[in-house]
Amino acid sequence: MLHACLEQSSEEVLQGDRVWLMIIWVVLMILCSAFLSVIVQLVNHTEMQSVLVASGPIRVQPCSGDTSESRRCSIPCLPALPGGTWSKWTRWSECTRTCFNDVDDVGIRRRFRSCNHTLPASNHMNTQPMCDGDNEEQEPCNTVHCPVHGGWSLWSQWSLCTSECDSGVQTRERFCSSPTPHHGGSNCTGPHIQTKDCNSHPCSGVCPEGMTYMTAAECEAQGGPCPRVCMDMTSTEVQCATSCYDGCYCTPGFYLFNSSCVPLAQCPCYHQGGMHPAGASLPADACNNCTCTNGEMECGTVPCPVDCGWSSWTQWSACTRTCDVGVRRRYRSGTNPPPAFGGRPCKGERVGVDTCSIEPCLGIREPWSMWSACSVTCGGGYRTRTRGPIRIHGTAQQFSSCNLQPCGGGKTCPPGQQWTQCMVGSVTCTDLTLNLSRNCTPGCQCPYGTVLQDGKCVPQSDCRCDVEGELYTPGDTVPRNCKNCTCEGGKLVNCSAISCNVDGQWAGWTPWGQCSVSCGPGLQSRYRFCSSPQRSGSGLPCLGPHREDQVCVIASCDLDGGWNHWTYWTECTRSCGGGIQSRRRHCDSPIPEGDGNYCEGLGTEVRACNTNHCPVPPCSKVPGTVFSSCGPSCPRSCDDLAQCEWHCEPGCYCTERKVLSANGTVCVAREDCPCLDINTGHRVEAGESTEAADGCNNCTCEGGKFNCSREPCPVSGGWCEWSQWTPCSRTCGAESVSRYRSCNCPEPKAGGEPCPGEQEMHNGIGVRIQRQPCPVITFCPIHGSWSSWSAWSDCDGCAGSSVRTRHCNSPPARFGGLPCLGESRQSRRCHDNITVCPDCGGGQEEWPCGKPCARSCSDLHSDTECLDSPQCIRTCGCPGDMLLQDGICVAREECRCKYHNSSTTDGLDSSNMSWVWPGGYDWQFANPGDIIISDCKNCSCKAGVLQCQSVPGCHVDGDWGQWGTWTECSLPCGGGVTFRRRLCNNPAPQSGGRGCQGVAEQKKDCNMQMCTDSVDPWLPWSVWSKCSVTCGGGQQSRSRVCTSPPCHGISRQSKMCNTQVCLDVGCPPGKLYRECERREGCPFSCAQVSGKEGCYSDSCEEGCHCPPHTYQHRGMCTQDCPCLVDKEILASLQSASIKPVSSLLSSNISEGMELMSGDTLTHECSTCDCEHGTWNCSLELCPVDGGFSPWGPWSPCSLTCGGLGVKTRSRGCTQPAPAHGGRNCHGPRKETTYCQAPDCPATVVQTVEPAIPEDSGFSPWSLWSSCSKTCTDVQTPAVKSRHRLCGKPPCSGNSLQEKACNLPQCPGEVCIGANCVERNCSWMEWGNWGSCSRSCGVGQQQRIRTFLRPAGNGSWCEHILEGNLEHRFCNIRPCRVDGGWSRWSPWSRCDQHCGGGRSIRTRSCSSPPPKNGGQKCVGEKNQVKPCNTKPCDEKGCPMGQEFASCANQCPQRCSDLQQGIECQGSTECQPGCRCPKGQLQQDGVCVELWQCDCLDSLGNIWAAGSWHQVDCNNCSCTDGQLLCTNQSCLPVCIWSSWSSWAACSVSCGPGQRTRYRSLIPETEGADCNFEEVQHKPCNPGPCPPLCLQDDQEVKVGDTWLQGECQQCTCTPEGVYCQDIDCRVDGAWTPWSVWSDCSVTCGQGTHVRTRACINPPPRNNGSHCTGPARQTQHCQTPPCLDDLCPWSPWSPCSRSCGAGSVLRRRLCVCEEGGNAACPPEVEAVRNSEETQLCYHQPCPSCPMSAWSVWSRCSCESQRQQRYRVALTSATRGQQCTPVETQSQACSLSQCDACEAPFVYSACGAPCEKHCALMGREDMCVGVRECTPGCYCPEGLLQHNGSCVPLQECGCIYLQHQASGEPPTPITVAQGATVTIDCSTCLCHDGTLHCDMRECEVILSEWSEWTPCSPCIPLNSEQLGTSLEGLINSTKMVSIQRRFRACLDIDSGLPVKREEENQCLGPLVEERLCPDATICKDLCHWSVWSVWTACAQPCSGGVRQRYRRPLASPAGPRCRSQQTQSQSCNTGLCPGKKLHKH
Repeated sequence: MLHACLEQSSEEVLQGDRVWLMIIWVVLMILCSAFLSVIVQLVNHTEMQSVLVASGPIRVQPCSGDTSESRRCSIPCLPALPGGTWSKWTRWSECTRTCFNDVDDVGIRRRFRSCNHTLPASNHMNTQPMCDGDNEEQEPCNTVHCPVHGGWSLWSQWSLCTSECDSGVQTRERFCSSPTPHHGGSNCTGPHIQTKDCNSHPCSGVCPEGMTYMTAAECEAQGGPCPRVCMDMTSTEVQCATSCYDGCYCTPGFYLFNSSCVPLAQCPCYHQGGMHPAGASLPADACNNCTCTNGEMECGTVPCPVDCGWSSWTQWSACTRTCDVGVRRRYRSGTNPPPAFGGRPCKGERVGVDTCSIEPCLGIREPWSMWSACSVTCGGGYRTRTRGPIRIHGTAQQFSSCNLQPCGGGKTCPPGQQWTQCMVGSVTCTDLTLNLSRNCTPGCQCPYGTVLQDGKCVPQSDCRCDVEGELYTPGDTVPRNCKNCTCEGGKLVNCSAISCNVDGQWAGWTPWGQCSVSCGPGLQSRYRFCSSPQRSGSGLPCLGPHREDQVCVIASCDLDGGWNHWTYWTECTRSCGGGIQSRRRHCDSPIPEGDGNYCEGLGTEVRACNTNHCPVPPCSKVPGTVFSSCGPSCPRSCDDLAQCEWHCEPGCYCTERKVLSANGTVCVAREDCPCLDINTGHRVEAGESTEAADGCNNCTCEGGKFNCSREPCPVSGGWCEWSQWTPCSRTCGAESVSRYRSCNCPEPKAGGEPCPGEQEMHNGIGVRIQRQPCPVITFCPIHGSWSSWSAWSDCDGCAGSSVRTRHCNSPPARFGGLPCLGESRQSRRCHDNITVCPDCGGGQEEWPCGKPCARSCSDLHSDTECLDSPQCIRTCGCPGDMLLQDGICVAREECRCKYHNSSTTDGLDSSNMSWVWPGGYDWQFANPGDIIISDCKNCSCKAGVLQCQSVPGCHVDGDWGQWGTWTECSLPCGGGVTFRRRLCNNPAPQSGGRGCQGVAEQKKDCNMQMCTDSVDPWLPWSVWSKCSVTCGGGQQSRSRVCTSPPCHGISRQSKMCNTQVCLDVGCPPGKLYRECERREGCPFSCAQVSGKEGCYSDSCEEGCHCPPHTYQHRGMCTQDCPCLVDKEILASLQSASIKPVSSLLSSNISEGMELMSGDTLTHECSTCDCEHGTWNCSLELCPVDGGFSPWGPWSPCSLTCGGLGVKTRSRGCTQPAPAHGGRNCHGPRKETTYCQAPDCPATVVQTVEPAIPEDSGFSPWSLWSSCSKTCTDVQTPAVKSRHRLCGKPPCSGNSLQEKACNLPQCPGEVCIGANCVERNCSWMEWGNWGSCSRSCGVGQQQRIRTFLRPAGNGSWCEHILEGNLEHRFCNIRPCRVDGGWSRWSPWSRCDQHCGGGRSIRTRSCSSPPPKNGGQKCVGEKNQVKPCNTKPCDEKGCPMGQEFASCANQCPQRCSDLQQGIECQGSTECQPGCRCPKGQLQQDGVCVELWQCDCLDSLGNIWAAGSWHQVDCNNCSCTDGQLLCTNQSCLPVCIWSSWSSWAACSVSCGPGQRTRYRSLIPETEGADCNFEEVQHKPCNPGPCPPLCLQDDQEVKVGDTWLQGECQQCTCTPEGVYCQDIDCRVDGAWTPWSVWSDCSVTCGQGTHVRTRACINPPPRNNGSHCTGPARQTQHCQTPPCLDDLCPWSPWSPCSRSCGAGSVLRRRLCVCEEGGNAACPPEVEAVRNSEETQLCYHQPCPSCPMSAWSVWSRCSCESQRQQRYRVALTSATRGQQCTPVETQSQACSLSQCDACEAPFVYSACGAPCEKHCALMGREDMCVGVRECTPGCYCPEGLLQHNGSCVPLQECGCIYLQHQASGEPPTPITVAQGATVTIDCSTCLCHDGTLHCDMRECEVILSEWSEWTPCSPCIPLNSEQLGTSLEGLINSTKMVSIQRRFRACLDIDSGLPVKREEENQCLGPLVEERLCPDATICKDLCHWSVWSVWTACAQPCSGGVRQRYRRPLASPAGPRCRSQQTQSQSCNTGLCPGKKLHKH
């Protein structure tokens, strides 16, 4: 109800969110780098925080705190049921985090519940019930890592420039490490390397070769400088950051690399952090390469073949049967990965099959037995029959009527009994025991309340219990069906389970199950069960295995074959003329099996090679041949007999059907031809034999073709891989698992050897099977069981109760079993054996029927169950709610509590793993209020009851809380029901603990009195149905409908009818004609016995009835009624089980069927017994013990190479997971083993021609020196040398190189004779080869020769430049290197903190590694030692181990004997646990040494005693160690890999390249002395000419001038030049013309230049003397600012606020001088400039002009006008936003007023006008009695209408055009208006403006400037605002005014570039108001030039003129003005100065 209430209230609140229950508060927080977080709190709901992230690349830390918050909300609900009960949990709140960055800061979600309770009834103590538990739960949520996106680090510093000039390169880099991407975060995008130019200036003034000089502008015109260097081509990783510059650039198509420009094809590639030369190839993946092409890596994209991989096995399916032997399956699919692109299919089974079994099938139906003899000889009796075994829990039984003939009549009854026509209910005590009831039959019956026993009528409570022929007195304990029951009133009650001790015995083996595979070898199993009989109680279990496995072999699996890889192509069989090459492949990947298909396609391919035509010798040299231009058809040669493809080839061919021999030198008959093996390229002579390719057949050469035998090759058998171990199916107890392997990988064929080792033959295939025990607990847990109840103690009337006890010892809990659940003590009201109490002491009083539960404080304790009985016996008891304790009545709150002393019994005895739960308890008592704290529970004593809370994480069984009070009776009368409940929460079960046993609810009848006038919820009964028979006894029924549920009672009744005898046949079979016994009639049918129907009995008439104590059922009479399996009973079973009840179908149990009385319906751990038509159920959830899942596969080795790695496998406790108190799995969940990774492949150094090492520490080589001699010979050759210095040690390599000079022979031959001049150059003989530079590896040696110089006209030798030297490689054999150990690594950290771990250290055979047949290192590469041997548990060592003072000695575990690992004992002893002497630890248990499995170096496990083959040696697993024979396998030599091709033998022209390989020993003792050499042609390019002059080749010996100062000669060593004298002095060129003047007005300069290049100085010649540049001044017309400069600015017109300043031009040229003002001065002569000045704001605000007065009327007796502040207050100004003036109106008669106005002869305008409200200052002295029209009371006049005060509004002024007064505008109350940048709100008659959005405001206007001088209409000084205002007047004068754009904070003008932020103009212009200012104004032209002086000397006069510009000229303007000036005042020659 509370949950519904909360949901309802939540909906109401959510709706209220939109209306009025929302409170929004915004908090401005500076979080997350100044981000804005808005937190919105909703009442009673979730509080959210959202983060507004600013845009842009800002890197910020993630926000701290939660994204949501939750809290409780409570809404009052309807009254709840009595007693404290929890409401339902609310829904989970939102998670406080969406992800987490730290494990200590994950998100949390919460949910809540409330404790529902009301005050208790008045007759109870006023204690408030409380709910047990928490009202809030929280749990982690969204436990996923937040993605961390990658961020770039800062760029590094630029590297040093690669060159000091001629354009170098700088680089810098950054890394994706700030932060590194994690948890799915995105990687950084963009380049991580940048390049740029540096030192781009030429070194020598000219760019080097291959580069050109460009300016930055030229570079931009060509599209920019990028890409510039080769590295820039990798655009995804490298970014070119170069800008255009003035300097050297590579020519287009070339890129900078190593300080030189190279074409794109030679650019290296930057790839994955490294540089790779052009053409380099790298593997991209297993089947693609990346090649460096044009500066970028081009990678192949061919998909690689993907072989199929199996997915992991699924979990095993449920067993196909719930009993006996079934099958379970698991599956996997070939999808990890699926085969693709030609990959191999998966090999193996897709479905795994295993047999399984749970329990034996019991309760199989058997035939019915023979009928028993009839119980009577007359008068109607019954007989019985049974089927099935006689079981202690009841046997199926049937009843039948017999001897129906009547006996002699009579109605005389024995004494004490009385005759009754209709006996009902139980008649005898036996009826009570069997729960039988008479069905209205006539007979003798005891009086009501008594029954017949031993021929006497006794009270029902005195009835003995008749159980299987034995009689038990009331109170006796009766063992029945492995239960102890109590005899009470003839019935068995309070039955509790006891242990029946029976030893288990094995039943026979089941048949063998099906094979686990559908083809090939598999496994099949069989089982036996411990069921003949089953073990029970403390009986012994069956000993021995319950399962056996054997190998089964079905027909071989079909597998299609697959091709392996092609071999390499063989060598071509011919060097020209067309040979062949071949390659082959084998169908062995995989080999076809069974009926699988063989591979499709060819196994051998042949192709033509060397098809170039051979040179054709004369056919006469090959006898028997003739020439043919194309050749005959095939075959033409012996090789063609093996393989021939015809092609046209000119040559000499044989005739007479002969063919050419292999070398083509002779014609032979075909029969004599050798045979060409196309697979190898080798030839076999005719008649000889060779081994076939299959290795077991021979081929003979016959007629040029091979004739091969076809015998099947013997195939030796090979063991397949071991299968997986069969899974362990049990979690405890002894069990073994098996694995097998078969000898069919391959299967031995054709006499091949079988697989080695012992094997069994199955279906012709050898198999081996291994078995080992499962690593499970040896003993299964035994759960404790209660003993029988003791006899009830004698009842003490003074105490009012008797007790009985039982103990948990039948059997006690052992081996981890669970203790008994339930009470060990029962208390009941006095029943019998009562001792009458003479005096009720201790405060007790008499209770007439005994006091109900609870009677004493002991009844409240958890180990006691208090029982109530219906007997009414007077006893003593405490009054009211008080209880007896220590013989005294105490209040319930004073009761002590009883608790178990954990200090003495909590410990478990684990010394022998036989864990026994203590049978007895050491109980102690606690006083009220005491607190008892134990390891797993914290309890407090309250009113005799321990209130306990569990410690989180502990395994705790549940226990009941106290019973609640009985509920109010469901009916006030007529028989109702009352309930009481208890909760399993004291404590609640936790962490797999068991729930409480027993019922959580009890009910009892109440208010049984008949109702009088109550309202019945039932409708009236229907009419009785028709009787089912017309005679012989039938039944009829009626029903009723419930209209007001809940209804109590039955809805259907039935009664007997038509019991008269059928006239023809008598009573039906099974019925007797008899009189009704006393009280017979109800119940008479099984439906009534089971409570499905009610019984109605108005009388019982004589007639046909069932025999006594039997009931009608389905037309028959039966003694025991069956029970119906209906939905109700199935639902009850399902509520306490996990498995669906549909599984009962396998036991032939289904809904609707009936079980006989005594049968038991069992489902999991719940049982329902059928007891005479009714079910008696015990519902209990089964404890589910955890079971391990199978071990997962081993992980790959943690190292792929180079060391000792580890690999692990794991399993989980999930098959099944523990539940309902079941035990957790015991044992390791993770296993680790070492694995030796192979040595890492060393870098293969290919055999290449050794280059002279050039260390970076050396300086560059010097130039070659001169030759040591001028001629040479081979014995003492002339040499030249060069050297270098070691500048940065250490340096490795040679610092000196020598080279033989190419000089003529010493001494040369002396030629005598006329022909000597024509003698040519000739080479001499070669000298001997020099010594080899190395004794192994690849050395080098050389030899030299000399030449004879040619005569004057002779020619030089061929190859004269390099022909004097010849090199070759020598000692190609690889150097032998023996291996050496590296240093040991440090010991690793121990892999266990306690309990015995291992530490390892490793070394590698790498110092140096063995190479080329060298000896391998001797010894082990890994060592392990035990560590941390101390036990993990204070309880001591694990089972099977013992404590040792020196537990760390080797070996400790079987794994310490692993191959390749040496166990190193420690010199210092560590105490701890280890296995006994002679045993080692394996899989957590101690085993004998011979039982140890073996571990090879790879971590593979080999079973103890197994063996396998490694190479040619056999290895066996003995005593935990792999022992292998040490036979020397055949010595093997293998080819080394080919070396790289050496450099071309020549640097130009045709040469050859060479590569080598040699045989190296793979095994010790192999003698490998052979190498192979391959050559291929090369041509680095044409050789450059020996000597060049002006790009023309010259001959050796030619001489020429090189420039002016060198004379050169061509020699065989090259060009040789000598310096000669060639001095040249420099001379000047003529001067250039003068340049233009540097300025266009005023005074400037100009220059002229010359150069020293006529000629330039050369060869140390002298330079020119004198300057190369001259400068002089130049004159231009004067500048305007010089003729008419500006005056200084005038002072500001205002000292504060906006003002103006002015300046004018003053033309100095008008004041005199020789030059007249130029014409252009006229335009500016009278010009002036004005501008704004603003020094500071004024103290008082500037105000606008007054608005117009408001209108006067009868309604408005006063008029107002307004003005407003022009600007907002800045810097302390005092501003009045609105100023108002008011004056009285002069009004005439105003007695006629329009509604709503009313006339008042004496009104008060100041009180009735909105504009005057509150303005007492404007109403001072105003006459308060003014007639006029006024608004009614409460309203004010506003704009001609009457409004309330709150609607008066506010005034603001709307500015009009310039010069017009502003207009007042009214803003309504609450409305807003935008004024400039502020938003204003009208409130209480005043505008409140928000200036927060304003950054700038406009100042007030300055005053108008004075009228300007008149200027022409077209003057540029006019503003655009006056264009429409000027008439046709040619001269105008203007005025300006200014205002400033002010910063709102400082109050000062903003910068000029920020003035555009102000809206509106800052300058206004207008025409001068004086209209006459420009009328009749003299406006003059510019002065003319001065006239010539009138006198040449001694003083003359000159004049100049100007004229008026206005036409016609005004009266004040003369037509012309003239100025005169004296001139030429110097004296004329001959005149003297007169002195006065």
